[in-house]
Amino acid sequence: MINTRDEFQNYFFIIANEIQKVILSSIGDVDKKDKIVNHTLLSLSNSIVEQAKSIVILLNANNVEAVGLILRSQFELYLSVEFIVQKKEKGNIQKRAKAHYYFSRLQSLNNLKDFEEANPDDPKTYTAEDCSRELENATNIQDLIDHYDVEYKKLFRYPPKKYYYKNWFTIDEQHSFSIQRLVRILKLEPSLYTLFYKYGSMDMHGSSIYDLQKKRFSKNMVASMTRTLVQINLDRLVKFYKIESSETTDLLSNLDYINKKLKEE
Repeated sequence: MINTRDEFQNYFFIIANEIQKVILSSIGDVDKKDKIVNHTLLSLSNSIVEQAKSIVILLNANNVEAVGLILRSQFELYLSVEFIVQKKEKGNIQKRAKAHYYFSRLQSLNNLKDFEEANPDDPKTYTAEDCSRELENATNIQDLIDHYDVEYKKLFRYPPKKYYYKNWFTIDEQHSFSIQRLVRILKLEPSLYTLFYKYGSMDMHGSSIYDLQKKRFSKNMVASMTRTLVQINLDRLVKFYKIESSETTDLLSNLDYINKKLKEE
């Protein structure tokens, strides 16, 4: 029998992981979703859950100061899922998923290339074998960068000169725009941008050390916010993949019950 808050908290994530397993097992039956869509959405969802676990661990250790950075990251992951699966006339799910994947790979590979060039005597962290495994006939990081750069720009109605000149979620727009506008486009509550992104940005840049107001955000409030993002995300993917089973319904219902129970305490 579950009695303590910690037990309820742990059970929440046990159920979340079970829902992830159901989603993963069901994907083989879905023909219309391609590999990159599945890989992108599942990777984003997994990170949302894992970051929520990290936030709860920090809160339990009374380390409220450290959660802002993770909250901002979790919010961006959540926005990514929402943007990819939305139903709009402009663009499509596959294109949006590819944009996120290619942009992420370009960032990672360019950082890796810069690191290796700055440390030429260190062993290569991404070998020729690694490159060819990721892309046939690729022999080095630059081959991968060139490939993803071309594929990424193909997705844009107005291709940028440099991949980093435009955010990945602006593939159908003439000009790039910010996360704040993305929140408006997705018709989300504007206060979420302030709570998750703006305060998280202050932590990221070190300016929050002078912000006394952030202390009014209680541990329970932060824990509730991060759990709710997990719940919304999993519910969204279940609906996206049209998973209809009594098991899934029961799991989502239990997740909602526990989240509400924790909010009451």
